Amino acid sequence: MSDAAHDLQLDGAVESAAEAVPVHKARVALIKRLADVVSLPSSRVNAFERAITSDLLVEILREASLPERERVSRRVVGLTDIPYELLRVLLHDEITVAAPLLEEAAIPDPELISCILAATPDHRLLIARRRELSEVVVEQLSVTGEAEVLQAL
Repeated sequence: MSDAAHDLQLDGAVESAAEAVPVHKARVALIKRLADVVSLPSSRVNAFERAITSDLLVEILREASLPERERVSRRVVGLTDIPYELLRVLLHDEITVAAPLLEEAAIPDPELISCILAATPDHRLLIARRRELSEVVVEQLSVTGEAEVLQAL
């Protein structure tokens, strides 16, 4: 490779790196804003706006980094009605993303059961440690036969 070609390649790499920083900051800001809108009380945002915002957030989270997904999980954990698809995506994610929700969020039984069936033993252990579990959820956890999960019940 000639020196000129090598210099052009290096220049391109430096420009790409420089462009990546603003793009990353913009994505982080967008994720934060979308999570903020999803978290607004129903008196400030209607159901349609919340649903559209949640759908956009889910699509962006598919490409987001682990820390970005963890931040969203912590942001929405206090909601009483986390949008279904957002909840599903976060619950089935890495344990560090799902943990705040599994430990503290109000999660309907069908979503807990889906998580029991599809997620990891760590997810199931956190579900077993929840304060209040319905008989159906306890039964699904029992079927796994995982010693730690059974002890936590």
